Amino acid sequence: MTAPATFWVCLLIAVGFAHSAPPITGIAAVRKLDEKYRAALLSNNIDDVLSLYDDNVIMMPDGYPAFKGKQALAPSLSWVNAVSSVRGNIGGIAYLDREHRLILQRKTSTVIDKDGNTMFDGKTLLIWIKTPGGYKIALEMYNDNS
Repeated sequence: MTAPATFWVCLLIAVGFAHSAPPITGIAAVRKLDEKYRAALLSNNIDDVLSLYDDNVIMMPDGYPAFKGKQALAPSLSWVNAVSSVRGNIGGIAYLDREHRLILQRKTSTVIDKDGNTMFDGKTLLIWIKTPGGYKIALEMYNDNS
């Protein structure tokens, strides 16, 4: 290959790499998943909400006994069908380990139903775990401000 041809091939390869988006990983991925969770609530899509949880999730609902497993969680998600609006903020997000397998997320949320009633107004703590399919919620603990 001649020097000018080599130059053009290298330039095309470099431009191709410069325009390819890097994969979204770690904290950025969890932020995107948080947006997906909100979108699933707004579209009343229980399956999309459930897809964000690890099979062995530990749930710690305010005022109720803790339970384990996505199968135990599924029946308690019928409230998703009544969601009309969701407001909230991520209060903090950080890695819990050097390998970036675990991410802690704190957030506040207010969920309103289709009749305008407040369904939830409180704080949530999530631990996301890295799985072969991306990050999943491994632990959820929440409490209502009321």
